[in-house]
Amino acid sequence: MTALFTHKLARKDFLTSLGIWMALEMISFVFLPALGLVEPNSNLQSWFYATFPLGITGALLIGFGSGFIAVSNRYGTRLVKALKTLLGEIISLIGIVGIAFPLLVGCMELFAGIFKNL
Repeated sequence: MTALFTHKLARKDFLTSLGIWMALEMISFVFLPALGLVEPNSNLQSWFYATFPLGITGALLIGFGSGFIAVSNRYGTRLVKALKTLLGEIISLIGIVGIAFPLLVGCMELFAGIFKNL
């Protein structure tokens, strides 16, 4: 099990996804309010606090999923390898949802402000 977390690909994917999550946090919660496209209110602040555990957990899941695929494809029949790969991809997909959550919140607040002014 420790091979999943020490695998180079898993570490690289974790750090890359963590960097992407931080960039999306900056865009959604710093740049959009600074440009006046999103109103900085208490609702945005609560969304900001909600994205932290989701983003970090998502980065961990992406790293775990890629490490799981890399380590588990060494042994087994073709069917077992395919099922393990599918499981690793599903884990990574759940991680991507956590990483992309700040983008969803930013778009939601942006469109809510646009439709509020109509």
